[in-house]
Amino acid sequence: MHLRHLLRHLGTRGDQPCDKIVFRDLDGFVQTRLAERHPNTAEREQITLLQFYKWVVRQGHLKVSPVSGLLPIRGGDDRSPFRTAAEIERVLERGGLTDEERLDSWECLYLSPTEIAGLLATVKANATHGYGFLLHAIPAYTGIRRGEMLRLRWVDVDLDEGYLSARSRKQSHQKRETIRRIPLHPESKVELQAWRQKQTRGQHVICEPDGSGPINNDRANRVFWQPMRKTSWCLDNGRDLFKIGFHTYRHSFASNLAAAEVDQRLIDKFMGHTTEPMRERYQHLFPKAKKSAIESFSLWANGARSIGMNILFNHNPIA
Repeated sequence: MHLRHLLRHLGTRGDQPCDKIVFRDLDGFVQTRLAERHPNTAEREQITLLQFYKWVVRQGHLKVSPVSGLLPIRGGDDRSPFRTAAEIERVLERGGLTDEERLDSWECLYLSPTEIAGLLATVKANATHGYGFLLHAIPAYTGIRRGEMLRLRWVDVDLDEGYLSARSRKQSHQKRETIRRIPLHPESKVELQAWRQKQTRGQHVICEPDGSGPINNDRANRVFWQPMRKTSWCLDNGRDLFKIGFHTYRHSFASNLAAAEVDQRLIDKFMGHTTEPMRERYQHLFPKAKKSAIESFSLWANGARSIGMNILFNHNPIA
């Protein structure tokens, strides 16, 4: 998606080699996106540029990254709270949104357990690749990121003790990996056991039948989307646009734990490096907890109601 936006900005120059695209081009793209979209959206696209050109420099195609001089985007974190599919549909029905705004609306989607169960059933029925179902089931049951799932090795999955270890660099933004343990749901444990018996080669949980190492992000995306084509989860087959992505399962995992009133500290532990702005996006799903907190005291106990009413409405002093 970010590549399409950049190519649209570059126009006919988008076919040129990467060494012909200079800082002015890329800075102009970022500034254009800032004018069109929320700063958080522009920031994500700038991060994509930064990561891409780091790779270009490492490969020796350029000596210096042309985006190294881009100024940080200060957009704040006031992103929309997660919404159900029905809530998003009501927003879209009101009209007045561009195609891109309509697409961005689905970035806030979280699915209930019932909706996830239906989606997983659809994926299982339609998946044409052996690991296609697991690309949905693993993040649905654990909330791990796409990269964490693609790096997941069988040595990280303890089916006897019932947990998996997610390895991430995103939490610390450093070269060293951080590891967090996530309990395995009994249903996901069954699926992983069945897959391990079927996939007898390879160290990675998600790999091709010959076991030749992990799959890349592009392959993962294509296999992930395939079962949802021509279903209600697809927005546009031709443009590979869908209502959900890997991140939707992560959103839903945290949101459903919150709705079930699981302790916030446990959610943070399972999710890994949850920021306060991210917590605020799904904490509105704690209605019972908030209600019980508000109702944990009373100002009207032991006959105080009449006194309180006098104070509030008559302003009579208490002798």
